[in-house]
Amino acid sequence: MKIRRRDGHLVITIPMLDEPRPTKSRRSMLVASSHGVRRSKLKADGRNVLFVANAFYYPAARPASGNAKKRSKKRAAAPTKLRRQQDK
Repeated sequence: MKIRRRDGHLVITIPMLDEPRPTKSRRSMLVASSHGVRRSKLKADGRNVLFVANAFYYPAARPASGNAKKRSKKRAAAPTKLRRQQDK
């Protein structure tokens, strides 16, 4: 892994994984990672620059999570509850 300053830009170079793998959440596929916070030799205001880098993509078809279904039911129920309060 390398981090350097070039032409006014910060350039971070990290190796790609041999094959993409699922992230811990299983919502995306990891392509490259610094695997957490890394300290560089590069200085800013006299302090070492720290960095985190992750490259990933979302698979084409993402299944809906169980929480999304629960949220949609709550949203659908809300207008009925409001109507009952207005009728009183």
